[in-house]
Amino acid sequence: MVMKNKPACIIAGIIFIVIGVFILYRDNSLKKRCTEKTVAVVVGYVEKEEYDEDNYSRTNYYPVIQYNVDGRTIKSESNSGGSYEKYDTGSSIDILYNPNNIDEYIIVNDNTSKILAILFIIAGVLVTAIISVKSFTDA
Repeated sequence: MVMKNKPACIIAGIIFIVIGVFILYRDNSLKKRCTEKTVAVVVGYVEKEEYDEDNYSRTNYYPVIQYNVDGRTIKSESNSGGSYEKYDTGSSIDILYNPNNIDEYIIVNDNTSKILAILFIIAGVLVTAIISVKSFTDA
């Protein structure tokens, strides 16, 4: 049986790989800029109702942190959330911030974006490889 959507599947696989590489690039770029270390306090969470491709909803929790740099207090919602509250409210966490833009930071030892990137790349490689192998066996 010949698959009708081979090109679309291969394109989808390549798009997944590109997204994964982009996330890794963005993450590494941010890590290069964020060189100063400080301690932040988790002051709460923002709950967001999000939907997947099948329109099933789930709640994700994004930590809100607060830290001080040069006498200025910064309060910021993390871009990295999950299905549970990863840190206790009131707990201290280490962050690295960008000395040229103190609103830009990363949470030390938070590998969420790296894991997401790797999953995108693996999914893309698997889809592309399976379709490619299937093309050879169908020929």
